[in-house]
Amino acid sequence: IYTVALARASASPNFDLGALGRPWNAAAVALLPVWCSQLVVPADQRALKVLVLAASAMLAFVVARRTRANRPVGAPRRLASALGATAVVVASLVCTPRALLTSPPANAPVADGPNVVLVVLDTVRADHCSLYGYARETTPGLARFAADAQVFERAYSTSAVTLASHASLFTGLHALEHGAHSDELAPTGRPLATSHATLAELLAARGYDTAAFVANHGFLSPVYGLQRGFAHYDARPPRPELAPTPPWVLRRALRELAAPLAPRAWRERAYRGADEVLDATLAWLATTRERPYFAFVNLMDAHAPCVPPAPFDRRFASAPSVLSRDDLYSWRDAVNSGARELDPEVRDELVARYDGGIAFADAELERLWDALRASGELERTLIVITSDHGEAFGEHGQLFHNATVFEEEVGVPLVIRAPRDRVTAGIAARADARDDARADVDGDARADAQGGARAGASVGARATERTGVRERALASGVDLVPTVLDALGLEPRPGLSGRSLLRPPNAPLAVLVENRPIADVRRLAPERLPDQRALVRDEHAWIESFDGRSRLFDLARDPGQRDDLVAREPELARAFAAELADFRARLAQPTSASRRPAKEAGDARDARDALERLGYAR
Repeated sequence: IYTVALARASASPNFDLGALGRPWNAAAVALLPVWCSQLVVPADQRALKVLVLAASAMLAFVVARRTRANRPVGAPRRLASALGATAVVVASLVCTPRALLTSPPANAPVADGPNVVLVVLDTVRADHCSLYGYARETTPGLARFAADAQVFERAYSTSAVTLASHASLFTGLHALEHGAHSDELAPTGRPLATSHATLAELLAARGYDTAAFVANHGFLSPVYGLQRGFAHYDARPPRPELAPTPPWVLRRALRELAAPLAPRAWRERAYRGADEVLDATLAWLATTRERPYFAFVNLMDAHAPCVPPAPFDRRFASAPSVLSRDDLYSWRDAVNSGARELDPEVRDELVARYDGGIAFADAELERLWDALRASGELERTLIVITSDHGEAFGEHGQLFHNATVFEEEVGVPLVIRAPRDRVTAGIAARADARDDARADVDGDARADAQGGARAGASVGARATERTGVRERALASGVDLVPTVLDALGLEPRPGLSGRSLLRPPNAPLAVLVENRPIADVRRLAPERLPDQRALVRDEHAWIESFDGRSRLFDLARDPGQRDDLVAREPELARAFAAELADFRARLAQPTSASRRPAKEAGDARDARDALERLGYAR
């Protein structure tokens, strides 16, 4: 519309370029329309963006035309024009968009249920958390928090890619069902189809206040649709010049020119730290509200380039870090392509930085727990802490993530702390069973302990006796939505792939993991980075690659997945292959929860710059 309007106006015999020749007018006409549409309108409302673009373009053009072109231009006016043009350009470069705001559903009822807090520790693998027995004290705060919570010892993400795994957390669907992953038509990933209801949308429809505070401004950008349902969505980048405000080409060019002159800490900072994200979270939680809330917090401090502040930058390091951000990704490309093996000293430095990032996020999270205790909301809040995927350090020839479905990339922490009056009889029974095994009491006292919560539907009568539970049952990212719905007393939506983790499993469990590397990762060595899928059942993991190779591991005996059992256990291998094929065939059947268009390749250009900063694109 803008181009047609300018073309038509320029064709008029009365058209005068004199006014547009002034720097202020030219800058306003060129930059103001796009700038306004980007800043004023939420990213997911494209039709409204077009209208604002057209309206602001016409306004800028009319104002420019009304400027008297024949007025003499003296030095003061030239200076004013130059300053005006500069101001418009600078504003376009440094003005950071505010958090995305959307309207709550019309006539939403005031909900009656617990608050829900979901914390995703981006890139944190379970076996690097001291909560899970890791030698370094990376998560002492989480260990204290989990003392009266459920700790799942065998939890898996649905993918080693942030987009696909978060989409599963939000929808209760596997990647094969929700489709938010990369493919040939969408090399950096498809957005989540609007036909899939997100957890935030479900809770907002029930009257919940919803807010998200996100460090990963790449794959969690509104471009990918995961912001749907959040009335407040804060996915700002760490620095204004990284914001996806136009003109992005100019901003990027200036940033690249200035980068060599900037301090290293400025150049290396690719995302907001846990301190900044939690500052915003706590400020929002401090506001007075009449409704329960759903707060989603994404912390990225364990993600490369891993530059936690002091003292966490040296907590596990024997010497100051010398690897720059570019060094990290050069090593990643060399290792993942097979061109070079990971140097042991480099690995030690990477792991030290990674563990320091986990420890920093863990320490900052204690502020959230303290705030919930101080407000009295802790016992009225369902809290889930997990990760979207892990991180590899050369265990199977890969560095970082987005490459495989081995344990180091998909084994994640999972801690659930349910409100006292919402814990089901299943949890109470498991807690009592553990207490029975440990307590040295007489028979009458034991009978009293067994007679209460095991027969009840809630643990309300035991509200003063919270105890932690270690769960060996398999758990998956698709279990989050059913778990939250169960805590709210709601029936699961038809077609969800997961189960409620507040109840004991009623059937043998198997977990599916699938990974499709994004194009910029796959391009390094397509033959080394094929799509993969894994099925975990009992103590075994079955892995199939799209290049035709299959592997079978006994996780109880071989947690590092070094000893392939396919040749020695052919019958078990065939059984797993058939089970995985059947599992995927069932998921491929459309359901009310998994309907989606056959094609939906989104335009992710707005997120490309952020993905490059986070190492996903080159």
